[in-house]
Amino acid sequence: MKQVAPVAEASHPESPIAEGPDISIHDAVKYVKNEVVKQHISAGTDVNAEDNLGRTQLDASSVLTQTTNLLRKHGSKTSEELKAEAK
Repeated sequence: MKQVAPVAEASHPESPIAEGPDISIHDAVKYVKNEVVKQHISAGTDVNAEDNLGRTQLDASSVLTQTTNLLRKHGSKTSEELKAEAK
């Protein structure tokens, strides 16, 4: 029988999300990069983080149903909803 040396990478695969994505979650939403949005969520990115104009990711995705649903599923809110909660 022919012996095969084990492959180190196969025995200890790296997590597919070892680091956060290279683009912001706001840009991922803006450019409809749902896989990148999922990576941000998995990495623990705040789904209610506001950009420099005070908008959340959900504000940017309101017309993008699939992205909106993904963000809502993980607790994302519009800036107006966050303001209403603060009162």
